[in-house]
Amino acid sequence: PEPLLKTAPRGKIIAGLWVHPGRGPRTVEVRRGRIHSFRAGRPGTDGTATFCGLHLVSPHIVKYIPAGPSSIITAYEEAMKDGHAIRAVTLPEAYWADIGTPDQFLDTHGEILQRHRSGLPGGELLIPGRTQSPRRLCRRGIMVSGFAAIDLTAVISPAARLRDCVIGPGACLGPKVYAQRLIAGPDTQLARGARRIAVPARAGLSDTIKAFLKTAGWFDENMAIECFLPRGSNRRFFRLHRSTGSAILVHYSAEHRKENARYASHARFLSASGVRVPTVYEDDPARELILMEDIGDVSLFSLAEKVKHHTLIRHIRDVFDLVDRLHHHAGRRAARSSHLQMEPPFSLNLYRWEWELFRSYFLSRHTSLSPQRIKAMQHDLRQVARILNREPAVLVHRDLQSSNIHIHQGRKVLIDFQGMRWGPASYDLASLLCDPYLAISPGDQQALIRAYAGRSPQSARNMDSFWWATVQRLVQVLGAYGRLSSSPGTASFARHIPAALHMLRRALAELDTPLPTLVDFVAEIDDTFIDSDRPSKYRDWNVLP
Repeated sequence: PEPLLKTAPRGKIIAGLWVHPGRGPRTVEVRRGRIHSFRAGRPGTDGTATFCGLHLVSPHIVKYIPAGPSSIITAYEEAMKDGHAIRAVTLPEAYWADIGTPDQFLDTHGEILQRHRSGLPGGELLIPGRTQSPRRLCRRGIMVSGFAAIDLTAVISPAARLRDCVIGPGACLGPKVYAQRLIAGPDTQLARGARRIAVPARAGLSDTIKAFLKTAGWFDENMAIECFLPRGSNRRFFRLHRSTGSAILVHYSAEHRKENARYASHARFLSASGVRVPTVYEDDPARELILMEDIGDVSLFSLAEKVKHHTLIRHIRDVFDLVDRLHHHAGRRAARSSHLQMEPPFSLNLYRWEWELFRSYFLSRHTSLSPQRIKAMQHDLRQVARILNREPAVLVHRDLQSSNIHIHQGRKVLIDFQGMRWGPASYDLASLLCDPYLAISPGDQQALIRAYAGRSPQSARNMDSFWWATVQRLVQVLGAYGRLSSSPGTASFARHIPAALHMLRRALAELDTPLPTLVDFVAEIDDTFIDSDRPSKYRDWNVLP
């Protein structure tokens, strides 16, 4: 940090901050060597940097620190308002990385290995002889790709496969384990593949959860738990690994989202109606815990980057049978006889709520639109809502995106159906066929629309409002992406915004009645704000008539 020490605060310079111009979120705006703002309007663009956490500060900063819990950034912003300046210092020969998430932790291990081999700063963090040699592992029939930082006391069985892993002391991986991007804690025992984070159940589960699992006949002292990455909800998911099999544990909260408590009853209802869903083994509403069948990690979303496009389209066609059964076999009579409690049906109020999500979390955070344009866009979306509100109501999933359709033992399985309600079938179809995660080409999209419409007269009627439902659905999706991307644990949702905007632009071009304000806005933001970030598969699309 020697360059930082040379920038001792004096006069109106109240601090010097180490910043990195090429890594991290880059939310600090720098002009002529000084920090102009800690809240850059366009993070990650030229002139932005990341505050690395090391700073040389004048004692005068104390008077700007507010009472109670706060961030040092608050103090700096108050000092800047009072006329003080803050230097931005880069340290070219230093190494910095944020290891605050599992992915960052793993990526940094791999990067340090490469820097060690290349003699670059940060390479000295690797200490030779402190981990098992990949070459010796390979000679024992263990396949290692990427990197593997394995403690000397860990036991890896022959025929195991490891890719980008950190394996702690005393961990034991069986012969059929495929560990990909795994952090295995001390004494973790795994008999099958795992990802993310795995730790021993005796260390990683609360007494409440242990009691629940004992009631279900599922607790084992030698069991390992695999912790899933954060999803777009407040539920926590774990995979339980036993030598005899696996199951999924869900710990939810119904305080803010009552629908979470309905998952088990919905699963039983859908299964009785012939809709394939994970089997619920045990449900404890008082403890807000569910234990259910493990259907694996293969979803339409995960397949999109692995299979040929025509194979993906075939899988989507297969989902139509599942959608029909949900919409037309799990009907009102069955729902009433089961005393099924659901979320309020689609209505003008719900469509308005989705608009407010879009306005609050996307428009306000990603654009600088005038109140007049926002009001005009709201007028356009009222027209969408009125058209959809006239559609006949069926039982809809409400979030029928590719990540919520899994493939297990050759069959399609629905998950995340706790928010199902009565509404237009076209909303579910729009969620599937215009899913930003999949990026289906216009030609294939039209072929899928025709294929669904040709299934029956009822299917054809469902497609009459398809593009209107697509506009409504993508407005909701963009609002959700805006909300989720503002939290560190789910910031990765931001990468799907370009695809959603591009798909919305195409849907607007298909409407028989134009929505001029929304069309102009999406065309403008699609051409400027996201053009450089758009996935290459979109760049060849001609989305306009």
